[in-house]
Amino acid sequence: MATNLAREKAAQAWCKETTKHKEVDTELAEAFAEILDDIWSQPWLGNATTGEMLEELKTRAEIHGYSRYRTVDAQQIEDRYIACNATNHNHERKRRRNEDTKFRRKEKKWVDQVMIET
Repeated sequence: MATNLAREKAAQAWCKETTKHKEVDTELAEAFAEILDDIWSQPWLGNATTGEMLEELKTRAEIHGYSRYRTVDAQQIEDRYIACNATNHNHERKRRRNEDTKFRRKEKKWVDQVMIET
């Protein structure tokens, strides 16, 4: 069974200047619509998922000898994002530790000074 979009596109065949005088054949239009849906559902065209489309592009690049062509790997991006956040988290921990150490040194100096004065 064809989709409404495919039916609309198939019906446009009878709207052309060269074909508008022909009588609409609904069975033929439905057959065209089913063919369109078959084509549109292929990964190399139409309703392909992002992953299918990237895989198709990668394969075509390899076939045509574009060995330096690279697609974006979502897992690599996620790994980099996690690593970047971990690095930022480590920097933040280090900064807090340094601030805490500076505070303790000042506190110790103050305590030492108070002890000397008394």
